[in-house]
Amino acid sequence: MFLGDAGDILLPDHPLLVYLYNPFGANAIRQVLGGLEASLKATPRDCRIVYVNPVYYDVFAESSFLTVEKAQLSRDKGEPYAVYRARGEVRVG
Repeated sequence: MFLGDAGDILLPDHPLLVYLYNPFGANAIRQVLGGLEASLKATPRDCRIVYVNPVYYDVFAESSFLTVEKAQLSRDKGEPYAVYRARGEVRVG
């Protein structure tokens, strides 16, 4: 758990599971995703993001280092969510 400015977080160098429940606005999400991408390029490792209530789904779609593994964007079957995995040169395994 991290308390502080999410744009300043130093991520650990081991596989990551990031859980977000619509925590920020679009600009903060872009900043966090940029830091995550840089961290994964510096130290390649598995990474998944679980984004619940994905209000800014489109911002995640802008991130070329992520691919959607699964998504439910309507409320028909419960809480909307999207699960992403790092891909390309930043993914190991």
